Amino acid sequence: MKTLDRSTSVNRRFTWLTYIFVMTLALNSCGTAATPSLEPTAVSTLTPTPASLNISPEAKQYLTEALDFIEENSVMGDEIDWAALRSDAFALAGAAQTTSDTFPAIRLALSQLGDQHSFFQTPQEAKLLSQARIKNLGLIAEYPGGVILQVYPGGPAELSGLHAGDIIEAVNNEPIQPDQRRPLFVAIDQSTQTQLTVKRQGQDQLLEITLDPAEYSLEVLPQGKLLNNIGYIELPQFPGGDELAYARTAQEIIKAYDEQSACGWIVDIRRNRCGGVWPMLAGIGPILGEGDAGWFIDKAGAQEIWSYRRGEALLNNEAMVSIYPYTLKAPMPPVVVLTGPLTASASEMILIAFRGRPNTRSFGEATLGVPTANFSQELSDGAMLILTVAWEADRTGQIYKGRIQPDEFVDIDWAVFGTEQDAVMLAAVDWLQTQSGCTP
Repeated sequence: MKTLDRSTSVNRRFTWLTYIFVMTLALNSCGTAATPSLEPTAVSTLTPTPASLNISPEAKQYLTEALDFIEENSVMGDEIDWAALRSDAFALAGAAQTTSDTFPAIRLALSQLGDQHSFFQTPQEAKLLSQARIKNLGLIAEYPGGVILQVYPGGPAELSGLHAGDIIEAVNNEPIQPDQRRPLFVAIDQSTQTQLTVKRQGQDQLLEITLDPAEYSLEVLPQGKLLNNIGYIELPQFPGGDELAYARTAQEIIKAYDEQSACGWIVDIRRNRCGGVWPMLAGIGPILGEGDAGWFIDKAGAQEIWSYRRGEALLNNEAMVSIYPYTLKAPMPPVVVLTGPLTASASEMILIAFRGRPNTRSFGEATLGVPTANFSQELSDGAMLILTVAWEADRTGQIYKGRIQPDEFVDIDWAVFGTEQDAVMLAAVDWLQTQSGCTP
């Protein structure tokens, strides 16, 4: 029987997270999933003791409801001094009069959870990102090298002629500095006009480029290539948009190289920072193989299982994204997953899905360390409170609560990412060509 393409978007019950690093210069990873039986507890009626009696009733109610939701549903549970957290939040809110006056207090409360994954979107941010669009400069760069890791199609950086591999020497005529929250990245104010001094590979002359923030689409599709007899596919983040196009593109790449007799596979998630995980899982399914791949586990120990079967990314056997499937000519080939410090959230879930799979290794550097599931709660003014509600575990039951180390550590040189000089990719090819079916 033919399986029809369909997308069971979380708009029915859940709002998937689409927050992107380049928005605020901090890698606030977008989350992986919220799950049916891990639905948030109803907001309680806990009453805070505000630090100031001058806060307006509207602001007080708004902040109280946000803090109630956080306390009732955070995966951190008993690890938090909730009375102190509330006191700090209300102290910062002070004499807040509007809901927007409480935003810094909500962000403070989320930061005090320590899960490194919960975050907050203003109504404006939430509206724009719900359309998989953003307004900024359209690039990110690593620190201390200054290498531009990604340039978004249609964004200001691309339109100015910048591309991945260019090296930022200075920002507004000052030497590059690390971002305060995420020191692995160059600090760039994405919200204002910025002058970059850039060095291009193979050129001596520096370029002076001025960028102005502009709105553009965040949608990027998987890409691939054939490395002799090894299939290579890069899974980018999925910030929102056409789930089916993402999943289909991935499987079309897999089909093309499988038909050219690829004997092993490289799945590259080194630049995948976040997004909706179901299109990724559905797309990479033919390589992953069918069956259960991992679990969500909430603070009470409740479990939800995620799987891949016949073109469907499943949560508790319910299809979240479904496409007409491709089946490899030789199932369960050897696989290498490439990871690094940008690998976060949804892409860490993809890595976890491959953990415990036979004939599989990971190469590169440790991940960012937010392998957790988030739930998105819309507040009364349209703002979004995105809260970490569950841990993730692999098919063997191992729970992950921090950075995930690769099986084989290989330094990433971002200046040669994806080229013939990419040491991580070369190491992966070398290993794969020693595996059964790939040996000369």
